[in-house]
Amino acid sequence: KVEIADEDNEKKLGLGGRESLDSDAGMLFIYNSAGKYAYWMKGLKFPIDFIWIMGETVADLLPNVHPPLPNQEDSTLERYTSKVPVNKVLEVNSGFIAANNIKVGDKIVLENTQQIIENPIPAESTSSGGFGELGN
Repeated sequence: KVEIADEDNEKKLGLGGRESLDSDAGMLFIYNSAGKYAYWMKGLKFPIDFIWIMGETVADLLPNVHPPLPNQEDSTLERYTSKVPVNKVLEVNSGFIAANNIKVGDKIVLENTQQIIENPIPAESTSSGGFGELGN
């Protein structure tokens, strides 16, 4: 089951603050235009995989991204972006990409995804809490 972040506070927080994520769950961000959207791991407590999607095709993969160290300064948090422009980003538990043999070029089927993120957070909006998209 995929959760869609559609409220501003949900987009900023993302998966931050959660203790875990169900093995069959993820969070999907959908954008109106393609871009290289940057993400950070602020507030995340477990490692995740990023699946970067353009249209219905996997465009890039970033497996096993670890959470920050306890009390790590925001200014030292790494920002993660896709190698190519995308219009969707799916965050899942670390190991999901390997366990499901996901490869660049694979087709993605999204069912019942009617809510769309309309206003991406500007890159300079990094002071709000949580893991989330930082702009493109």
